[in-house]
Amino acid sequence: ISQISIEHAGSLLWFEATCSPVNGIAAAGAWSTLLVLHDITKLKQLQVMQREFVANASHELRTPLTIIKGYAETLVDEAETMPTAARIRFLGKILNNAERLHLLVEDLLNLSRLESKPGQLKLEVQHMRPMIDGLIDDFRPRLKLHRQQIVLEYDTKLAKFAFDRFQINQVLDNLVVNALRYATNFEQIIISVELQANSNEVHCCVQDDGPGIPAGDLPHIFERFYRVDKGRSTERGGTGLGLSIVKNIIQQHGGSISAESQLGQGTSIRFSLPYRTHECFAEASQPADA
Repeated sequence: ISQISIEHAGSLLWFEATCSPVNGIAAAGAWSTLLVLHDITKLKQLQVMQREFVANASHELRTPLTIIKGYAETLVDEAETMPTAARIRFLGKILNNAERLHLLVEDLLNLSRLESKPGQLKLEVQHMRPMIDGLIDDFRPRLKLHRQQIVLEYDTKLAKFAFDRFQINQVLDNLVVNALRYATNFEQIIISVELQANSNEVHCCVQDDGPGIPAGDLPHIFERFYRVDKGRSTERGGTGLGLSIVKNIIQQHGGSISAESQLGQGTSIRFSLPYRTHECFAEASQPADA
């Protein structure tokens, strides 16, 4: 058994090849070779993704650990001579990076749970508006008074439908946090929810009027650990996993997600959810032999 690669249409295809001699196929007494190719391209791609994920996760974990270790060693070595102000500053650095490490591990565990147990959503038929109203109330204290606001545009035709309240709340929370973190000078965040009757979907959008995302970065923002502003990622506190988690949750609901942005004109993250009302959701939930 050998593994071979073939470049086709700009893509690299991988095959597991097995050869065996076979007697009497072409002609009596003649020997032929039977070649079996097993396409393992997806397996190879998965292995590459796993290696990249381990490398990225190791790098992200190592950075705060290195900082914690360095400051802790300095505190131990200079415990008797270090001024109180410096000691307090060092302890603050240790605490901040410990919190960063905690958030990163929590996001890694969350992403792992979502990917290892797909289909574990707790779908309930409910209204979405009370959840969003509560989320906006939670964020208002973080806005700059008289300069920033979060606006909800909610379709009055939208009735109760099936979704996982905890997971969709996490999606909206992550998207608003991203706007607060990376579009710091925004004036308005608009959360819109609209029923698309023709496609039987609920379309949601979180839009800000911040600085926007460069066109070259936009296709990558849902990738794990990808950050647009790598130079300031540490001070802003993001783990680089938030949008990956968001995408996973939406896909598990059977929806889709996309991003639109122009420099200087803000960013819009749009996602759709199936509009499963009480009646159709009840029918879809019936066992196959009912």
